[in-house]
Amino acid sequence: MVIQTHGADTCAAADEAIGEKGKAGFGKLEATAKKHEVTVEGFWVDPPGHQFYMVADAPNARAINMLMVETELFHWNTVDVHAIVTVNEAMSLLDD
Repeated sequence: MVIQTHGADTCAAADEAIGEKGKAGFGKLEATAKKHEVTVEGFWVDPPGHQFYMVADAPNARAINMLMVETELFHWNTVDVHAIVTVNEAMSLLDD
């Protein structure tokens, strides 16, 4: 899971230049994800909270990092990458 956080002062809705950069970045997200073997399962936003949430399947964290760098979505967002598993996968670890 990727959580991107920005402030009100760097929000694409409030800053036209960042808005254009956001449109460009999201516009090349699919092709860039494919290049790095990242499958984006879903992408959500909490507008008043100034956060984006992306669930993706990737071969490693570097692939996610390269996706954020090449789409330039990190330019105005702090990007936190979290390795997550389903609850069922976590429960199976208890059986090992």
